Amino acid sequence: MAKHRISLPPAEWPVEIRDRFEAHADRLGVHQHRRLSLCLGRWLKAARDEGVPPNHVTANLWHARTSSFRKDARNALRQAVVLVYPEARAILFAREAPKLRSKRAKLAALIERNLARWPEDWRTTAAPMLHIDPDELSDGILIQAWSPQTVKGRVQYLSTHFAFCRKNGLSPDVTRQSVRANLRDRQTRCTAGDLRIGGALVYLDQLCGIASAIRPDRDWKWLRKTRDRMKKIARHHPSRNDSRIVEIPELRDAALKELAAADKRQTQAMNHRQRVAAHTRARTALAMLLLSEAPVRIESAANIATDRHLSEDGRTVTLQAHETKERAMDTRQLSDEAVAAIRHFVSHHRAVVAPLGETRLFLADDGAPLSAAHLSRTIGDHCKEVFDKRTTAHPIRNSVASYILSEAPEEAGLASLILHHSDPETTNAYTATAHQVIAGNRLRESRADAATSVGALARPRRMQSSKKKPRSLRAELARRRKPGRPSQQR
Repeated sequence: MAKHRISLPPAEWPVEIRDRFEAHADRLGVHQHRRLSLCLGRWLKAARDEGVPPNHVTANLWHARTSSFRKDARNALRQAVVLVYPEARAILFAREAPKLRSKRAKLAALIERNLARWPEDWRTTAAPMLHIDPDELSDGILIQAWSPQTVKGRVQYLSTHFAFCRKNGLSPDVTRQSVRANLRDRQTRCTAGDLRIGGALVYLDQLCGIASAIRPDRDWKWLRKTRDRMKKIARHHPSRNDSRIVEIPELRDAALKELAAADKRQTQAMNHRQRVAAHTRARTALAMLLLSEAPVRIESAANIATDRHLSEDGRTVTLQAHETKERAMDTRQLSDEAVAAIRHFVSHHRAVVAPLGETRLFLADDGAPLSAAHLSRTIGDHCKEVFDKRTTAHPIRNSVASYILSEAPEEAGLASLILHHSDPETTNAYTATAHQVIAGNRLRESRADAATSVGALARPRRMQSSKKKPRSLRAELARRRKPGRPSQQR
């Protein structure tokens, strides 16, 4: 009985194919030549058995023939086929779009994972309210009323509170005793510098929101009163974002320099890994440049697609109403530098990782859609290197507002218009800051005018101190040891 073979020997190959393969023999080692020869023979045997020309290479045919192969065998076969048919490189080396779970599926998994950590009475009551229907027909009332981000935050904060109760020997419930103990722990962390008061306020706000929604039968006036008092305390303490504000012109310059550095990295790249690293740097720089000109929220920026959001000439970015937090259409104009940067990024850097048919502007290193949190984190990492400040996406929005107030304080309402703030209190806060800036400018101008009228300096120079800088002990001893210097008599 004839022995079963999975590969054609080179003697049975078509002469043309054998000549093409042997033309590359001088570049292959002995073992690599034998391995690729076996792989190519396997491809030729499969083509003969199926009655298909060996040069017929499609994505579907490739997946059908290699679905049962190991990764190393599949890579070797890909290399062997490309040696003989170079025109198949674009098909065989095209990146596949990763299989991703939808946002609803991820949220459902997060809710299920956290509900398992809740006490029985809380879990039984909250399960119907937090139910996510795969067909989106019978979602729970909290899923319908809250945004996914709100659901995620409040569920996680309540799970964290229950975990704190178990760790400290308390009953896992939202009571005055458990909240008081949690706040004392957070106060200790604030004193040590590990937490800001704003973090304690967020904890109380999220806890109050979900507790009153899941258990409306209980009296939560004490929790609301505690939250309101914490708001008053937090107003008198600086926000973490205030210390992370940067100058917008400096941010733009840093982004453009990083884009140039990424281009240089890609030019000097020797392999795919280095090209992907250059793409990551260019992606971060482009995000910084876009946010400095179009300060949209990072969730909207991370989902920008080249076919749906960018105009044909690339000069405008349009977000639909369902893609913004304010549920209103948002259109932004881009500068010539930003338009050129986007075109160059898409054609040179994004093409390294983008799978076929993908239109998102920002992609992860494996070609998958990039999360907003990851994009903001990479921006913060780069700003930490450049400015020594971890300026993430949201502080960039605050930086834009600060830039508007410094350049045109009388147009304070423009900051809320550009940043799309729906809360009028935010606009009032910018207006109050603008009044201070205007008053400071007027005081500075009147002081300069008064000084000019009397011929004085508006800001007097500091007198140089006649006191010499004290010498160090080591320098003084060295001076005294110099040869020819008479020793001091006591």
